[in-house]
Amino acid sequence: MMKLWKKIVLIPPLLFALWLLADKQNGSSFAVVVALSRHPPSLRVYRALLEVGLMLLCGSLSLIVWEYAAGTRVVGILLFRPPQPIQTSIRGIYQAVPASLPDDDNVLTEEEAQDACYASDGEVQEEEDVEYSEPPTAASIAHAAVDLLLLVLVSLFLFTISSAEGGKYIEGMTTIQWVASIAAPVFPLILFLWAVFKAFFPLSKRRDFWTVVAYTPSAPMLQVTFRDGFIGDVFTSTVRPMQDVAFTVFYCFSGLRGWWTQAYDLDSAQLPLETSWLLHTCVLPACMVSPLWWRFLQNLRQCYDTRQRWPYLGNAFKYFIAASVSMMGLFDPSKKNNVLWILCFVFATLYQTFWDVFLDWELLEFQGGTKPKLRSARLYPSKTMYWVILIVNFVLRFCWTLSFLPRFYLNSDGVLERTFHGYFSCLHGPIIASAEIIRRAMWGFLRLELEAIKTCRDDDKLSEQLKQCSSPTDKSVDGDGTEMKDMTTESRIPLVFETWDKKIEIASDMSARSDVQILVELCLYAAAFAAVGMLAAAHRGTM
Repeated sequence: MMKLWKKIVLIPPLLFALWLLADKQNGSSFAVVVALSRHPPSLRVYRALLEVGLMLLCGSLSLIVWEYAAGTRVVGILLFRPPQPIQTSIRGIYQAVPASLPDDDNVLTEEEAQDACYASDGEVQEEEDVEYSEPPTAASIAHAAVDLLLLVLVSLFLFTISSAEGGKYIEGMTTIQWVASIAAPVFPLILFLWAVFKAFFPLSKRRDFWTVVAYTPSAPMLQVTFRDGFIGDVFTSTVRPMQDVAFTVFYCFSGLRGWWTQAYDLDSAQLPLETSWLLHTCVLPACMVSPLWWRFLQNLRQCYDTRQRWPYLGNAFKYFIAASVSMMGLFDPSKKNNVLWILCFVFATLYQTFWDVFLDWELLEFQGGTKPKLRSARLYPSKTMYWVILIVNFVLRFCWTLSFLPRFYLNSDGVLERTFHGYFSCLHGPIIASAEIIRRAMWGFLRLELEAIKTCRDDDKLSEQLKQCSSPTDKSVDGDGTEMKDMTTESRIPLVFETWDKKIEIASDMSARSDVQILVELCLYAAAFAAVGMLAAAHRGTM
């Protein structure tokens, strides 16, 4: 395999070659920019692939940061354990003991039952070492990202010189004159099909990956692990790439239809999509709301498994309000200028930020006064890193909510219109999508750190890192710095709300309720989520 730095060296010459192609008839603009602006479907393909490349780069950086702070073993346990079907021979069948059983020394509690190892007949076996797969190296992921970037640049160059804007640069060059005879959109489509092929093949290497990914859309049918929730949150940050991929798939079918019926060529295949009710009213909105729906159902499943409303319903509410704001902005973009919608947008973003700081990260503590400070148990040596992530996450959280709003929408007359106008419309797609991917990577630094501290405290490297990076007043480490107390917050504390003359206590504990009662309550929450979507669609007149 070619060394990474040798591949990186190839990037500047390709960028220079694209820079040389200037379209003087359009104010000396770059020919590649003019060509892409005149063919939006190709722009969507390249944008989606570049965003995937950015995700790979962020994943490579995340592995470096995580392995430095927590070690390869901890990262493997939290994110790279074998999928459940493969683990069947290792872990067996989980069978929680009902809470109504009488107390007995030989009877496991529900929490102990979930942590125990079971044989296929339900008997408890001795605890075995946790099985996990070695994480991929950061270098291998970086290689994949750079390979994709190089292919995108080569394809962009061929796309440009085969277009009307770049064709004049190869006049008289018989060796590459054939490129101009190929329709420009062919190049991004070939690259897209290659990327799809590599995503699924070789199947023996990709099977486990897609099995794990499939657990998120399978909610709430499967138990939810930390990895499942983490992947679900990553899904919520990939709305733009998912929409671009969906549009490209429709564009491919539209091109095939035009070729089969001889009604139009590939350059005109985008025209039927501009008025496609199925694409703009069903498929693209589904790409937007599905990740939020999956995470919402994951939290309902965790609520059912643990028999606890808090914090799972609070987390589900985060995705509910995000979906509500996004669906109203999607199906009725005129509401974006409404004061009520703006207030809901700000409230949703502030609530998400609050959840990040105080629950996903447990980053701030209020001890001995009201002045907040960083939590004492930390894995990263730089305090500045925590504050930078907190500030950047707060700012870019607004981009996360905006990323759910489409750049174009189909109005009630069947005409495609812009959601935003002016200069912001050009920046809305690529910049917000890229900013959200970067924000999610930074969010993941602290999210995995906290989970590692909570669940892998016995790991030697993690314990050593805690002793080096934690504050001297860290109460989670004893005097000799070897034993740590449990940092998990007590989830059975009831929520208390005060009114004018009395206190209304809403208990978080649901263990006294039957399965049917819990399911009915959770189904009502799911029905409320679905009802918001149907009301938004009905208000738009699409139902």
